[in-house]
Amino acid sequence: MKKQVFDKKEESILRLDELFKGIGEEVRIANQVALKEHGDSLTMLKETKKLHRNWA
Repeated sequence: MKKQVFDKKEESILRLDELFKGIGEEVRIANQVALKEHGDSLTMLKETKKLHRNWA
């Protein structure tokens, strides 16, 4: 079986791609945690905005 050979540019692009995938996953998880922690506050804010629109 022949080993696949990358030049330096291809190799660095592949490394960056893997790095950004990891960062994207960390951000997604952090957003989910923040939404869970502040879910009640977010719901209250949405209801307040809805009530405010109905009064206007």
